[in-house]
Amino acid sequence: MAVNITNSSDPTGLTEAFADREYTTERGIIADLAFEGPKAAVDAKFLELIGLGYSPVRQTSIGGDLWRVVAQNVPTDSDGDPAPVEPDDLIQTIWTCPGNMLEKDIWDLPRVKAALDQIKAYYSADPDKGTQAVGFLRKVVDMWVAGETSVTYINVDGVETTAENISAATIRTSLLAVGLDSTHAGYIVSLMESMAKGTTKFPVSQWVARRVMTGPLTSSLRGVRTYVNRMVTSDYLIDVEGMPDNLLDGIVAGYWLKQTPSVDREGNMLKVTNEWWWAEDYDRFTLLAPIDAP
Repeated sequence: MAVNITNSSDPTGLTEAFADREYTTERGIIADLAFEGPKAAVDAKFLELIGLGYSPVRQTSIGGDLWRVVAQNVPTDSDGDPAPVEPDDLIQTIWTCPGNMLEKDIWDLPRVKAALDQIKAYYSADPDKGTQAVGFLRKVVDMWVAGETSVTYINVDGVETTAENISAATIRTSLLAVGLDSTHAGYIVSLMESMAKGTTKFPVSQWVARRVMTGPLTSSLRGVRTYVNRMVTSDYLIDVEGMPDNLLDGIVAGYWLKQTPSVDREGNMLKVTNEWWWAEDYDRFTLLAPIDAP
C-alpha cells in the first residue's frame, strides 16, 4: 500500500489518510503513514505499526469514535511505497573539523629538529654516536641555561670529558665542528637564548577530524575502542572511517591520533563522537607504526 496516496479503506473500517511528503538529503523521501477509523481498529493498527519497527508512532482522537494513527517520517520509494527500514538505516553521520591547540617542547621546533638531524648525519657511520651527541648537546644547553659554566660527561668515544667555560660562542663552535652549517648552529644559539628567558614550549594549531554518529539504541552503533591511542594515516581516515575528502582544502598529509570515543544516550538514541588529532609526524617508539588503509 502506498503512503498517503490511495485513500482506500479496509474491512476493519480504517482509511489511509493523506499527509505531506518531503525529501531530505539525510533520509531521502519520507512521509507520514496515516490511518483513520474506529478506535478499536486504530488501537490494533497502532500496535501493528510499532511491531513493524516504525518510530515515532502517534495515535490521536479526531472526534467521536474516530481516531487517527500516524507513523511519522517513514522512508518511501519514489512511488510512495514504504521502504524497508533497518535500525542501521537511521544512523546519521556528521563530520566537522574544529581544530585544536597544543603545546610542544621547544626542542620539537622544526628548525631545531633539522639542526639535530645534521648532527646525526655527521655521525651516519655510527648512529649510536649521533644519538649520544644529541644527548650531550641537550645536557650542555640545559646546564648553560641553569647558569653552569662547566659540565662533565662521557663523550661519544666513551671518554670522560669536562667542558669548561661554557658559553653560547663555544657551543656554536662545537656545533660547527660536528657538521652543522652556520644557519642551523645559529638556531641552537637562538634556542638557548629563548630557554634562558624561560620559554620551554611553543603553541601549535592543529586539525581535528570529528565524527558524530547518532542512531537508535537497537542499531549496531557503538563506541569502538579499536586503534584508540594509535596513529592512522590520512588515507585510512578517508577510505576506512569515511572522512569526506572535501572537508578541508585537501586532506593534509600526516598522521591522526585516535582519541577515546565519547558515548551519550539521548532518549532512545545513541550518540557516538570520535575525534582524530593530526600531527605532521611522531615518534614510532611511543605510538608504534601508523595504521594505513588496506
